[in-house]
Amino acid sequence: MTDKSVPIVAAKFSIKIDLDAGKTYYWCKCGKSKSQPFCDGSHAGGGIDPLKFTVDKTGSAALCLCKSSANAPFCDGTGADAVAVSNSAMQVVRCIAARMCNSNNCLAGIATQKPELRQRLDVQVGAQKLARYFGASVELMQVLARVCGHDSLSDFTLRDITTWKKEMADLSGIRFADV
Repeated sequence: MTDKSVPIVAAKFSIKIDLDAGKTYYWCKCGKSKSQPFCDGSHAGGGIDPLKFTVDKTGSAALCLCKSSANAPFCDGTGADAVAVSNSAMQVVRCIAARMCNSNNCLAGIATQKPELRQRLDVQVGAQKLARYFGASVELMQVLARVCGHDSLSDFTLRDITTWKKEMADLSGIRFADV
């Protein structure tokens, strides 16, 4: 059984779209649309309606495709952070980033069903390294939360994020540090 109120991740990246001031847009919140990032009616009966929005200024914007942005319809980098954490976690267990996961020929023994390749991965050692990595990551995020004046990681908001790239700020709505 699936929860109809949970959106489908259309992609783990944003899409740069030119938007016209004053025009009404309908951003797909359910993730089912074949016309991402816009709604094509695929949500019908699914419990998640599209987000109606307009922009005040004509220009480009990065619209969210992962459906988890706190600044929807604009990308806030939430999906990208998840990808970065996943890539780092894979490297902790010895992934060599050969980009051949779908070939069943993973040289590190991670993404394969071939017994001779799977032997290369020591699952117990990898699990211990992964536990240490995530433990240390959480501790660092907790320190960051305290520095931002929060008691909990769940208290983070879009205002706690800043980018040093002007283009990213323009596309995502994240504050520009102007460094």
